[in-house]
Amino acid sequence: MKKRIPFIPNEHIASYDFLIYFENVLIDMLHYADLEKLSNVKINFKNEEDFLAFQTVSETEDKEKLTEWLLASDYREELLKYHKKHLFFSLLRDFYNYYSASLENIIKPNVSVAWALLRRPLQETLAYIEWLAVDADELIRLMLESDEAKEYDISRLKKTTIKENIAKLTGKTGVLPNEMNIYEFRYSQEYEYSINGILNGANHMVVNRSASFKTSPSGLNFVFMDGNEFKSGIGLYYTALPYLLFYTSNIIMDLFADIAGMNDYTKIMNKYNLMLKSFKATESISLRDALDLIGVDVPIICTRCGKKMEKEKHIQQFAYNKVRCPRCFHSINTFSYIFDFEEIECIDISHESTPVSQRNE
Repeated sequence: MKKRIPFIPNEHIASYDFLIYFENVLIDMLHYADLEKLSNVKINFKNEEDFLAFQTVSETEDKEKLTEWLLASDYREELLKYHKKHLFFSLLRDFYNYYSASLENIIKPNVSVAWALLRRPLQETLAYIEWLAVDADELIRLMLESDEAKEYDISRLKKTTIKENIAKLTGKTGVLPNEMNIYEFRYSQEYEYSINGILNGANHMVVNRSASFKTSPSGLNFVFMDGNEFKSGIGLYYTALPYLLFYTSNIIMDLFADIAGMNDYTKIMNKYNLMLKSFKATESISLRDALDLIGVDVPIICTRCGKKMEKEKHIQQFAYNKVRCPRCFHSINTFSYIFDFEEIECIDISHESTPVSQRNE
């Protein structure tokens, strides 16, 4: 059997690269979390009696009893911290599972399946990640203490919790609400450029919820597709997702860096990398103009020899997939989450000091 050649229209290759970069970032974070056991939380017991009681309850392997004991025994903070970590990485894995399957289908190209797989991550999983970023304690408390799951059912809270969370987050991510309203873009039943219509159409044969996204007479959604509808479905996929995933990446990177304890230089350079790749994907601005707009005055540091790379050609390499040190030829992969900069112990943004490497060579 012949190997299927991925179908990626030439005009969307830059966008596809960004979507793969985002997938790599998710994989890297999940792998790092498993490797470093980031979901683990150390409990400093107040006394031996509490420690022995905890062991006894743990041996029952009843998670509800263990949760009840921790709450009743004044270890609430440790419990909330654990659940924040555990919930974040569980949601991240859920988002990745559907998103990666969608990418596999868009290049086949199974347009309807690719879109159908995005409904859960973009309208539900992302909403819980947003909630976790805005008020983790509230979400976790509801999950642990509510009698019914409807108390934290995100599908019932679109116009309250989701809308409020997005409003609080958009100011922190560089995505201006007047440029693209994230809430309307994901959920609106009327907004002309909302992806809600195409997500509903991909999951249902017939849609009658609003005049804007009503199935045409004698039609079935995504079944009788002509060339224009096929092209439109693919085009919207590659133009809409990079904008939405730039916003999503900012939230995920902030949560991950907080949980993993990443240093400031690692945080800055990963956000810098994300912005450069986002501009490259949309092809809406030149690299020079992008650099002026971003205004990041921090050099790229070789983690092997400490060389500062500040020339435009080095930034161009960084914006694509890797940057190579001109002194020692060490390469830093930038088509993923960059952990290399964790080896940089300190950096003076004024460029007056040389970073100290934590690596023992």
